[in-house]
Amino acid sequence: METKKPIDLLALQDKLKQEEQSKSLADANSLSEEEIASYEKAQREVNIERLRIENEDLRLKLNIQREIHILEQQRLILENNTRNLANEDQKQDTQERKKYAQRIFWMLCSWLVIVLAAIVTSGSKAWDFHLSDAIVLALIGSMTANVAGFFFAVVKYLFPEKGSNK
Repeated sequence: METKKPIDLLALQDKLKQEEQSKSLADANSLSEEEIASYEKAQREVNIERLRIENEDLRLKLNIQREIHILEQQRLILENNTRNLANEDQKQDTQERKKYAQRIFWMLCSWLVIVLAAIVTSGSKAWDFHLSDAIVLALIGSMTANVAGFFFAVVKYLFPEKGSNK
């Protein structure tokens, strides 16, 4: 039985490189100076064109990055403006709520004073003013319902549920 020798790949690669170099030198020796100059000129032109294309590609990528950056800035500005408008809207709503809450409070106080004055005047029999028991009960009932209703409406308006718009 014969044993096979292991192949030395590095030596084989070196041998192939040497053969290619000697072949290219032989080819170069067979070419005229004009052909070599023409070949080198074509190589330079190819390299120049490759560099021009790479440069154009990089310029396009840079322009795209600039556009993306500008659009991102505009988006952030719009988001900031939207938040500012929402804050101003909420601030104005709060001011209006305070104003109307005070107005409703004073209207209720006035209503209660008027109804209370009517009941006291009717009960004291002064100035010949008398209300029947049914009317007094209706005044007290409507006064209680009005106070409770206005209070409920004001509280719902001043403190809306978190899921609602306003």
